[in-house]
Amino acid sequence: MQRLSSIIVLLLASFHLPAQSVSNQNNQAETETLRLTSSISRLSDYNADVIGYYLNKPLYLADFNIHNLKKDINTPLYAIDPKSPSDIENNAAQEYLALKYSTKNSFEKEELVSLVAKAETSTEQVKKSCISLCNYFGDKEYLKDLSFNRYPALRDSLQQSIFSAQAAWRRVSIYNSDVKDMAENIILKSKKASAFIVPMKEDLDKLRKIVSQVYSQDFSVIILKMDITDLQSITEIHKDFSKKDRTKLKDESYINVYNRFYRATDECLAVIKQILNCVEQKKFDAELDSLFDTLNKTFTKVEEDYKLFASQD
Repeated sequence: MQRLSSIIVLLLASFHLPAQSVSNQNNQAETETLRLTSSISRLSDYNADVIGYYLNKPLYLADFNIHNLKKDINTPLYAIDPKSPSDIENNAAQEYLALKYSTKNSFEKEELVSLVAKAETSTEQVKKSCISLCNYFGDKEYLKDLSFNRYPALRDSLQQSIFSAQAAWRRVSIYNSDVKDMAENIILKSKKASAFIVPMKEDLDKLRKIVSQVYSQDFSVIILKMDITDLQSITEIHKDFSKKDRTKLKDESYINVYNRFYRATDECLAVIKQILNCVEQKKFDAELDSLFDTLNKTFTKVEEDYKLFASQD
C-alpha cells in the first residue's frame, strides 16, 4: 500500500492542468483568471505536501516516544523535526503573491484571496502546534509532567489543527476549480473548434472526478460504476464527429488526436472497472498496483491529448 500511496501523490499532483495559452485581448479577464487559479492550484499542492508531513511523522514519533518513556523515563527519544521537509523555498507562494497583486480583472478574486488567506493561516497553526509538541520532548518538559497528562492535549491540538488546515485547503481547491473551469469554458467556447473542444472538456472533467475518487480510496463501488456507465453513454455520443464541421479544425491531423483522446478515455474507464472489481474482491496485491500504474499512464495520455487538441487557435 505504500507504493499505492506514492502513486496517488503523483497522480493528484497532475490533476491541475496548466492554463491554456491565450493571447486574445477579448479574453483578458479569463486569461488572468486562469493564471491566478493555476497558481492557487500549485499553492494548494505545496501545502498538501507540507501538511501531509505533520499528519504522519511527528504524530507517529511522538506516540512512540511516549510509549517508550512509560517504560523507562531515561530512554533515548526520537527527535521530531518541527519543520516539514517540503517546507523549503516556496516558489508556489511567491508566484501566487505576484499574481495576487498584478491581476486586476480575475473572476472572483476577492473570494479566492480570502479563502487562501484563511487556509494559509491554518497551515501556520499546524506548524505552531507541532513546535509545542516538539518542545515537550526536546526541552524535556515531560519530566515535570506527572503521568504525561499534558501530552494528549498537545497531540490533539496538532491533530485538530491538521484536520482544520486540510478542510481549509479543500475549500480553496473546490472554489478555485469552479472559477478556473468557468474561465476556461468561456475561452474554449470562443475557439473555432469549440464544437469539438467543449464536449471533450466536459468528458475530461467527469473522468477526472472519477479517477480522483478512485485514488482517494474513499468511494462507493456501486455509485462509481454508475458514474462510469453514465460517462460511457455520453462519450459514445461525443466521440462521433460526423455531424461536426471539420473545417473548423486547424488541420485534419487533429481528428487523429480527437480519436486518440476518446480511445484513451475508454481505456481509463476499463482499467477503473478492473480496479473496482479488485476492491470488491478485496484483492489488494501486485495486480492492483499494476492497475494503478496503468491508470496513471492512461489518464496522462487523456490529459495530453486534450491539451494538444485544445491548443488550436
